[in-house]
Amino acid sequence: MSVSNRHRELVDGYCSGCLTGEEFSELEEALGRSRELRKLFAEYRSLETAIRAAGGVSYSVEPPREVSASRSRFSNLALAAGLVFFLGACLTLWINHPNSDRDLSGFSTSDESEEQMDDGIGQITQILNVVWTNPEDEREIGVISPDSLQFESGLIELEFFSGAKLILDGPADVELVSAEQMICRKGRLRGYAPPHARGFTILSPSVELVDLGTEFGMEISSEGEARVHVFDGEVELYRPDGKREAVGKKRLIAGDAVEVDSAGASRDIGNDSSVFPSFDRVQSEANDAVRRKLDAWQQWKEELALDPGVVVHYDFESPGTRLRAHGEDTRSFDGTIVGCEQARGRLPGKHGLDFKRLGDRVRVSIDGELEDLTFAAWIRVDALPQRRQALVMSDGFEPGHIHWQISPLGELRFGSRYLKKNKLAASGVGSPVVFGPREIGVWNFVAVTRRENIVTHFFNGVEVASAECAADKVLKIGAAEIGNWGKPLQRHKSAIRNFVGRMDDVIVWNRSLTPGEMQDIYERTRP
Repeated sequence: MSVSNRHRELVDGYCSGCLTGEEFSELEEALGRSRELRKLFAEYRSLETAIRAAGGVSYSVEPPREVSASRSRFSNLALAAGLVFFLGACLTLWINHPNSDRDLSGFSTSDESEEQMDDGIGQITQILNVVWTNPEDEREIGVISPDSLQFESGLIELEFFSGAKLILDGPADVELVSAEQMICRKGRLRGYAPPHARGFTILSPSVELVDLGTEFGMEISSEGEARVHVFDGEVELYRPDGKREAVGKKRLIAGDAVEVDSAGASRDIGNDSSVFPSFDRVQSEANDAVRRKLDAWQQWKEELALDPGVVVHYDFESPGTRLRAHGEDTRSFDGTIVGCEQARGRLPGKHGLDFKRLGDRVRVSIDGELEDLTFAAWIRVDALPQRRQALVMSDGFEPGHIHWQISPLGELRFGSRYLKKNKLAASGVGSPVVFGPREIGVWNFVAVTRRENIVTHFFNGVEVASAECAADKVLKIGAAEIGNWGKPLQRHKSAIRNFVGRMDDVIVWNRSLTPGEMQDIYERTRP
């Protein structure tokens, strides 16, 4: 018995969790009759297992869908028995797959084998008015791995995982080696190393500085000359050969300052803290930058209100449990906040909505039909549980209704349902993994567009995936939820879809925004 298109649709539906009771029974019967279908089923199930094990990029073409609660006791028993067989087949297929190059000699099922690793050594905490030497090398605030930083002007604040803290003042050329060491080839910096960061080291062309728990300033000229000022505590200076020999060692305490030329000769100079950027200055400039960004957001919001393509904009600024909709004649689109709490948004002085508990959600009803559309939102994902998380999802999953969500692997997924030969079918497009460990707890701009059945995902203003999505010409939102799924309101069980994190600015357009427009929104509204 060959595998028909109908059988493939049933397997797709099972893997996405959307089969009705009748469809589930139809799949059971077909599995019992077809060896080829059982093999296909096992391959589908093994694919996700292999992706999880490899930690690779996954593209989903099926959105999650409604799970019927009308299954019989017999069906549940049959499913349990079938899964024992099929999961065993999945493992066998994966191990013996011709494309598999895995060495299973040390295969382990312990938690240690699943532990995620990261090479981060610290965090960039502030980037103020920085002009990068190479624009393509621009960095973002967040965790940083061993890396080089070259910039012509501006200030960068770094916090190393050792506890040391630095301010870099451009022009600068530095290399971050580890949580305890960096190389400065050019630039001015101010450093603070508390007792638990004792031993933090900065290597320059003319001298190696070892911090003994202090606050200091260091300036390296383009010719390699170094000036070291100690403001508190003490440091040790060595020749830049890494040997740290006693001969040539020099100890400086609070109030001392020296200049060391490229040949290693040193002389005392006057101590002057004013030539180095202070932590108070960085905080003051950061506050000014936040105010400018908040003003830019307000201006963008005013322009957005004049855009005839905006169906609705939720900015989460309204107090209480009523979520006010912004846009032309959108009073009926106001939502109701259930359980969520108002919290700080992506900017100080701006509000967002915090989703924590299983029942947290925003109920909305957005009427109308959309041939093209764009969804966009600023979100802070605080966890990636082993389930999908809703962004915006229509109640149920009827023809034309949409589901926009995040997969357990950290992919963005968008899908809708449609009628195919008088039977319900579903189609969707997924992105690569965009939410990894470093994106957890960080604000990111996500968006998806649909135009002439082409679905495109964007992450922080950049297109990350685009593919055709078979669906009805007209899409509908209707009764829907932000951050959850409305099916639990009905009298049967449904899959858990609650979002874990914060949202800030959710917008719907009745047109497909261009990549240029996406990049512009990101740059103008980013934190």
